[in-house]
Amino acid sequence: MKQLTHILQHPLLKIFVSPIAIILFGTLTGFVANGAFNWFGFILLALIAISSHLIAHYFNLDVNRHNKMNQGILYACEAVMIIAILGLAFTNHWLITALLVLYAVYIHIIYLPYNISGTWYHIILSVFYNTLFLNIAAYFIQSSNFEIGLLTQYIPLVLFYVGSQFEIFNLQSRLNRRKNQVFYQRYLNLGLMGAGIIVGLLQSFPSSTYFIVQILFVILSAVIILPLVVSTNKSHQMQNKINYISAVFLLFNIFYSLSVMF
Repeated sequence: MKQLTHILQHPLLKIFVSPIAIILFGTLTGFVANGAFNWFGFILLALIAISSHLIAHYFNLDVNRHNKMNQGILYACEAVMIIAILGLAFTNHWLITALLVLYAVYIHIIYLPYNISGTWYHIILSVFYNTLFLNIAAYFIQSSNFEIGLLTQYIPLVLFYVGSQFEIFNLQSRLNRRKNQVFYQRYLNLGLMGAGIIVGLLQSFPSSTYFIVQILFVILSAVIILPLVVSTNKSHQMQNKINYISAVFLLFNIFYSLSVMF
């Protein structure tokens, strides 16, 4: 368990793998609904998720931690995101393009022209875009269709994401030496993540595997959030915990997606 935790704390997971978590559920369920995987659409959407994640990381370091960053990295990520959105614009419904453009705008308005990172505005926008917008886009790209009734399946993602983001904002505010008591309730944050697991179990019914996959979903999801109970005080420990939480959200998406599909 200790070795797995160490692996999940690796910075590369947070930078390159965890952004896939915000499109994974919509991608997998859309693929199951359609029966064929749209690799081109998935790769473009993954590039948007990864580049936008890097842009947000750049602004966080530049604006909140006052670290002098290389603007070439920012421009490269901006170019990748714009090209990927244009690529999807020619192959998908205009509404999906509109959602992705709004997502690109969201990444910037968190920090510019006013810095609202770590506030209620940030968490509301983050939940709206990262659990709904991109997953709806991912589902539509795979299946060329979307039904409003499917939105109930996103409730566990919202609950788990809110809990994990509260904890990340808590750690980031401490790293940036900013006072933000709103997100300091660790057990409330873990409670939201636990509620996401319970609601996810209910959303997984009926089961085609005699509830084996659903039981594994609950057990594995509970196990991966246990290390979050441990408090951290040193800077490197807090950064490792942020990396771990990002990886945990990816794993939850995998477990929950399998639970819904089987």
